[in-house]
Amino acid sequence: MNDDLDLSVMERHHDADPEYRETLRAQLVEILNGEEASIAAPQRDAHTIDLATAREHRPVHHRRRVILAMAGLAAAAALAAVIVVTSGEGAIAPADDTVVPTSAAVVETVPATDPAVVETLPAVEPVPGDAPALFTEIAPGSMVDLPEAPILGRDWSAVVWTGTEMIVWGGRAYDAATDTVPFFDDGAAFDLATGTWREIAPAPLRGRSYPGAVWTGTEMIVWGGFVGDDVRTYDGAAYNPGTDTWRMLPDVPFAMGDGSTIMPMVWVGDEAIVTTETTTAAYDPISDSWRQLDHVVGFGKPIWTGDSVVWTFDNLTQWDPSTDEWTVTSNPYAEVVGLPGADGTIETFVAIPEEVGAPVQILDSGLAPIDELPAFPGSATMFGPTIGAMGQWVSGQIIFHIWAGEFPYEPEQVWALDPVTGTWRQLTDSVPEGLVVVGDVLLSFGDLDGPESRTTATAYRVAPFDEMPTTEGSIP
Repeated sequence: MNDDLDLSVMERHHDADPEYRETLRAQLVEILNGEEASIAAPQRDAHTIDLATAREHRPVHHRRRVILAMAGLAAAAALAAVIVVTSGEGAIAPADDTVVPTSAAVVETVPATDPAVVETLPAVEPVPGDAPALFTEIAPGSMVDLPEAPILGRDWSAVVWTGTEMIVWGGRAYDAATDTVPFFDDGAAFDLATGTWREIAPAPLRGRSYPGAVWTGTEMIVWGGFVGDDVRTYDGAAYNPGTDTWRMLPDVPFAMGDGSTIMPMVWVGDEAIVTTETTTAAYDPISDSWRQLDHVVGFGKPIWTGDSVVWTFDNLTQWDPSTDEWTVTSNPYAEVVGLPGADGTIETFVAIPEEVGAPVQILDSGLAPIDELPAFPGSATMFGPTIGAMGQWVSGQIIFHIWAGEFPYEPEQVWALDPVTGTWRQLTDSVPEGLVVVGDVLLSFGDLDGPESRTTATAYRVAPFDEMPTTEGSIP
């Protein structure tokens, strides 16, 4: 561990108490080594911390890019983190022209520069990345095209993973024939084991983009979204794949507010939580009813840790459902990724700072920085002083899509980080931003914009970090 942790950082997030800090470190070592924490956490004063330092807002284009791209990922990725998927036999391969492996994904490796740092890093025990039952063989580090879908490619859809199928509904995409960007009201489900698609029953909802979506274990809940440019809707429905039927949700019995930002939704085990600029609400599918919560705005990708919800955009916002209490701290990070334990709960986070060259932070369950990993190796000469990022935890590594923090947000590169060794490796830019994570596989479904607009649907299998092919190259 880093014994020289800057106390000025601790003061922003937690009590600047050396005993408290050292206890947190000791707890983290036990947790990340797969042990039950034997050291009791010191008591903190109950508090909600107002944003102490005004954080420079990202440009609107960048802000929407991060929020909107992650809105469809949250529920599926959170669920996939706790699913243990086993290999299956008798998998059905599609026609040869639907399977197009790509070249090896890794083009460069950048190990931690200081071996002493590596030796002191906590041993993160990842969730087993079992190989799922696949419709075809996918070599580690390669990608295949999915069979043709019965619906057009689209972005900004409702997407969930049910344990056997990826369900896609709604969204929008450019129509070259009409030179318009229509909203879709149809959907389809892809079975990963058989490689087959099925079109799902028509929904009782108007077509939309960026709806909130979660998987409850039996239903996909779809709520809200945009039905026009900056025109939001506040209705929803639930789809049951077992019966291929939809049911409308009741109207929310209180005002949800107006605005133009995305309304992220997250499943917390018994309720779907949705937040807007002014209101936070919980929907219970058993009682088919809504309740209003105390509200502190939480934007971006919501993460369910097992006992709290964390939003990671603009502010770090944490909500405890057992007490309905909120905590808000400043957020100097481009992206925060939860590291699930063997039981799927999240007690540790990895945060990549916006500032180029700043060390990656390990955060505890209260979002306080407690240790460091090597900085993203990109240079300010190439990326500028700040970066934007999206990250996904996949089979023991974090796959980051990283771009320049200022318009036009280029270059954009794909990197993998092994939090155990603190090693970064650059991947080819063809690695997709997976809508669904299943074991060690990323599933992606979207639309390629422009005159050659077409559906893009792929399955990418990550390579084990220590087995990735390595080549010499310069750090960008």
